[in-house]
Amino acid sequence: MGNVYFILGIHNHQPTGNFDHVFQWAYDHAYKPFLEVLKQYPEIKISIHHSGPLVDWLLAKHIDYIEEYRKLASEGRVEIMGGAYYEPILPIIPDEDKMGQLLLMKKKMKEILNYNPVGVWVPERVWEPYLPKFIAGAGYKYVVLDDVHFLYAGLKEEDLTWFYATEDSGKVVMAFPDLQILRYMIPFHTVENIEHYFRSFADRDEDVILVMADDGEKFGVWPGTYKHVYEEGWLHRFFEMLTRLMEEDWFHMITFEKAVDHFRPKGKVYMPTASYIEMTEWVLPPDMSKEFEALIKERQDIKAYLRGGHWRMFFSKYYESNLMKSRMLEASKVVSSTDDAERKESAKMYLYRGQTNCAYWHGVFGGLYLPHLRRAIYENLIKAEMEALGDSKRIEVIEKDFDSDGYPEVIVRRPELFAVVDTEHGALIELDFYAKAENLINVMSRYKEAYHDKVYEAVSPDELDGTKTIHEVVLAKEKDLAKYLVYDKWHYMAFLDFVGNYEPNAFFRGEVNELPYTYNRWHISDIGAVFSSVIGRKYIRILEDGVDVSYDMSENITVLVPIAFYDPSITVNIDGLSHPVSSVLDIHKSSIFVEVPFLGIKHILMTDGEIIGSYPIFTVSNSEAGFEKVYQGTVFVIKIKTGSIKWGVTEI
Repeated sequence: MGNVYFILGIHNHQPTGNFDHVFQWAYDHAYKPFLEVLKQYPEIKISIHHSGPLVDWLLAKHIDYIEEYRKLASEGRVEIMGGAYYEPILPIIPDEDKMGQLLLMKKKMKEILNYNPVGVWVPERVWEPYLPKFIAGAGYKYVVLDDVHFLYAGLKEEDLTWFYATEDSGKVVMAFPDLQILRYMIPFHTVENIEHYFRSFADRDEDVILVMADDGEKFGVWPGTYKHVYEEGWLHRFFEMLTRLMEEDWFHMITFEKAVDHFRPKGKVYMPTASYIEMTEWVLPPDMSKEFEALIKERQDIKAYLRGGHWRMFFSKYYESNLMKSRMLEASKVVSSTDDAERKESAKMYLYRGQTNCAYWHGVFGGLYLPHLRRAIYENLIKAEMEALGDSKRIEVIEKDFDSDGYPEVIVRRPELFAVVDTEHGALIELDFYAKAENLINVMSRYKEAYHDKVYEAVSPDELDGTKTIHEVVLAKEKDLAKYLVYDKWHYMAFLDFVGNYEPNAFFRGEVNELPYTYNRWHISDIGAVFSSVIGRKYIRILEDGVDVSYDMSENITVLVPIAFYDPSITVNIDGLSHPVSSVLDIHKSSIFVEVPFLGIKHILMTDGEIIGSYPIFTVSNSEAGFEKVYQGTVFVIKIKTGSIKWGVTEI
């Protein structure tokens, strides 16, 4: 009879910028109770990973929790896993930052837990074949990837019960297949079913290693799981079952580290570019995503031959994701070129926080639709650049392909503002206010998603009992979300022009079928750019206190100015009355101002034309807690033919 070795891996993570109460909720409902149960079972061994943003929060709020894991690690009951500290998608960040993030985790774990991690938790299991040279180069020995990665490499299901070597440029790491069947069983199936699965390997002649490594949030944070896992005692029963099995000679619990130290790999495997299979579904266009989901469910027998999309296609699918990535690369370049060593090290910490992956993509988990997560990314990237530049007071206007689409943009960098001007539409795609480290145009468009058809069948999270995964149910946080399923035909930029007269309600309801106007000629000016076409001329100037855009047109133009307010209760004053920016408003003024107290910012819009009104942008997106309506920002609608529009921004 062979031996069965079971490795239980736990990955705990909260993204940079998440609300403090969300961190605390996860701590109270998953991280802390899991630890309390674990301590009661001395024979249970686990490998655990805490991401950098979560470690930073725990150090500030719950140092006792850190101390508990330090003790368990010193006793050999827990392996501390490493990785890229602030949980970036490794292939998309510059090589210097890859090494920096990987080494930072080693440094932090040594300082905090007196532990030298040898394993890497690969964020979202996004793998590209060249990564071993960085992972091994940073002193790590192994990675954990989904079993589907190995199936794509040509292995069969029966080959997934051991680990393998993989390499690039002679740099070798061990790779463990993380079994989907166990990820879907734990903690959702009965303990008896899981025991039956383990016992199905007991009569084999050869030894096997069975891996279940997944999110710690499924043990208490996912809908229905706190009651199921803790109040109804599932985790106690699970650990009791494992303890009982370990009393039999054939079943053992080990850590990844022990497996690498004591056993040889089964062979060598080269995994292609991949991520977990749900991610390859989410990255596809809506129609293809639905088809792929149905095909996977119908044809599990040919899963190894079914490929979804490439993770990097999120930068094609979502304009806003690509802009964040572009801003990250720009900030990284500025930080890397800094000569002052002290400023560079400080700037790197902001840069690394700004590389946290969650806000760069969207599926059931990814937080691209969450404005506060995008805001945190921009805030840290802007602070990284500010720290790297120091007291530089230069004014710079350059032509550069900022968003990597093959066409140039105009970048204007002043001591007060950073602006990126799209040369096709003569509009601003980014405007950063350095004093508050804010991207003022951090507004998400309304996209059609594959799951929108399911909004009509969604149920409340309160109806769940914790025995189904979030991939098996359709949830909604509120009723009547279908009325917000409106889709934009363009990406939001500031000073986006439409020829003709359009009302805010038409934009809000998605009834404007005309696309934004494009300009066929442009050139750089001293502090901006000039655009021209058959209907006239447009001049964008980036000033020290805002933006001035002048028009000289032969036809009426409707101009959109989107602003990120984050809080839907923020108000605009019209004729002495306050109105929330989350409503469709008739304004009909030549000037307005809006204060955003929690940001410490005051916006001032003035025009020689007319601010005819505004409309809010609401998206309907999916999360582990269900469908939700999210306020993205407010778009001011201005009518003009000749004259200027001034968008000023000041501190309050």
